[in-house]
Parts: sequence; structure tokens; C-alpha cells
Amino acid sequence: MNTPRRARALTAADAARPAVASRRCDPPLRPAVASGAPAAHHRPGPAPRPGGPVSLGDHPPRATRRAPPARRGSADDGAGRAGRTADMPLVCPRCGAHALTNAERAPDSTRCAACGASTPANVFPLFVVTGASGAGKTTVVPALRRRLPECVVFDKDLLWGRGTAEQFTNNWLRIAYAVAQCGRHAVICGTIMPGDVDACEDRGLVGAVHFLNLHCGDEVRGRRLRARPPWRGVDDEYVVEHERFARWLLESAATRFDPAMPTVDTSDRSAEEVADAVGRWVERVLAGRCVREPSDRAPGA
Repeated sequence: MNTPRRARALTAADAARPAVASRRCDPPLRPAVASGAPAAHHRPGPAPRPGGPVSLGDHPPRATRRAPPARRGSADDGAGRAGRTADMPLVCPRCGAHALTNAERAPDSTRCAACGASTPANVFPLFVVTGASGAGKTTVVPALRRRLPECVVFDKDLLWGRGTAEQFTNNWLRIAYAVAQCGRHAVICGTIMPGDVDACEDRGLVGAVHFLNLHCGDEVRGRRLRARPPWRGVDDEYVVEHERFARWLLESAATRFDPAMPTVDTSDRSAEEVADAVGRWVERVLAGRCVREPSDRAPGA
């Protein structure tokens, strides 16, 4: 079998096309990006700074902008928002209408837009372990599940290709909400940006979203990515794109993420050591000690 050709960066004309399902490296999400950063292909780019070109710090590299493939009969078939199953609110236990939302961002209840009834609910913070490709997001999942048995740890790619790009993140918010009703917190390991979450129909089903960045040095990243099997489609361009994205995450951690995003360097750590660092971060947040935590990475990484 020939190795699939690498997909090129999306343009405005490509935005509505499904991505190539056979090439799976570290699939990104919807076009939205970190708060304040314009998307690569559906919003105008940032205005040039006086005296020089736009820097990489203004928006993430396009390596993170490829969307999951749409399924047949999905919301992107031209039916519009009214036909989107992902936009259907939850069922109200009082009147039975699909109208249960949390537009008010209440911490302990949802409200029915049809009958006005308020329903007690757990609206818990969400934890996202993000990072560029090759940083170790998938590798840390089993160890993190052992480290945080009181949480439910997910690999984001569990839902890869299930629904449109807009539905993808929204479905994760619904899953996190369902987990919260069992009294547990959800931790999602995968490349998600604040704008992905904020644009969701069901944003109110979770509380504050806390991001942690897994990072590794460029040499380590290149070695990890090139060790992947050929069907993953890794080439030199892909490696360089994610080196740029990794730098953007470091540069943006304190300014594009709220609360500020700590960083854990995985370059010379085992999965268990990384899981312990992530676990201590989750515990600090849940204990109320999450304000401007220092980054946990090697100087100059």
C-alpha cells in the first residue's frame, strides 16, 4: 500500500471539504483557535504590526487547523443549523422538551428554555491536556488514568471523525457534563484550543476550562514523529509545522489562555512521571490553588 500523500494547508475554498480520513497524524479540531487569535482560514488575519510582518505569536500555525471528516448525512449537508443533531439541547426532565441549557453559566443547575424549570446539576471545570504533535498526549493517557482514578481521562481522538468539526468539541462537552453528573471530573488529552470550546453550543455545560501544555524539545519531537508508522503520513514539513505550533503554545501560554496555561516538558520523562506532574496540576486546581501556576519545563525548552 502506498503511503497517503500529505494534505495541504486549508484555504477558504477548502474549508467545507472533509479532510482525508486515511491520513491521521495528530488531528486538530475546528477553525477556531486560542482566545484572541484569528483562525487560519475563516476569519481575517491579524493586522500587520508597525515596522514588521505579523509574527507567529499572533496565531497558531496551520498545522493545527485541519478538521475531522464529516460523516454522510451530517450537519454540513446543507440542512442548516435547524437540522443539526449536535445543536439539539438536552431533554428537560420536567416538560420533556429538548430545551435544557445553561446559557447563564450557573455552577449548579441547568434551565429549560421551554418551561423555565431549573434542574440541579453538576457543572464542573474541564481539564484539557493539549500540546503539539509528538509531545506525548496519547502516550500519557493510560498512566494518567492510574494517577487520577477519581477523574475520567479521555483520549480526544476517541470521537475522531464522528460528526462535523463543530460537533466534535461540542460532543466532548456533553460527555464531560455526563461525567460530572456522576460526581467526577473529565480530563481530555488532545489538541483543543480555548476558541474551540467557547464556540460550542453547549459551552455552559462545563465550568472553567483549564489547559496544560505538554511540550518536548524539537530534536525529541522529530525523533518521535519520524518513528511513527508510514501510514501516519509524517514528513519533514509536518515536523516543522508542529515545531512552530509548539513554540506558539509556549509563547501564548500566559496571554492567550485564562487561566494561564502551565507547561510540562516530556523530553526526558517517563509516561508515569508526566502523569504525576499532570495529576498534581489537576489536584492543585481542584484544591483552589490554580492561579498562575509556574510552568514545569526545562529552561530554554
